[in-house]
Amino acid sequence: MKNKPDFIYRGNKPVAVILKINDYEKLLEDLEDADDINYLKAIREKGIETSSFDDYLSSRGINV
Repeated sequence: MKNKPDFIYRGNKPVAVILKINDYEKLLEDLEDADDINYLKAIREKGIETSSFDDYLSSRGINV
């Protein structure tokens, strides 16, 4: 985050945060990426075979 967030307090406890929209969108992207990585790790731990997206497209006759 480039900018410091602003905190909203109620009774000396933080209850909300105000972020610049770009920081918020970056935060969402980072969370989605982390979720994707955790999902892939779980799949691999179960022994499910995976392949790259390029390999998938090639198997469908789509040249990349």
